[in-house]
Amino acid sequence: MPIITVNKSSIYFESYGHVQPLRQPLLLLHGLGSCGADWILQIPDFSAHFQVITLDLPGHGQSQ
Repeated sequence: MPIITVNKSSIYFESYGHVQPLRQPLLLLHGLGSCGADWILQIPDFSAHFQVITLDLPGHGQSQ
């Protein structure tokens, strides 16, 4: 379970695909009342071309 601590809060995130040279990673943010798992259908296509990062914003999903 990948977790990063930011300002004393634990933020859950997941990373898919591989780092692509000379390309920025693709960060997928969810809407209000949602979580990073909502991107599950888009991740396979995006991760074929990008390193994809999803996260649960504070107070959502597996984040504090």
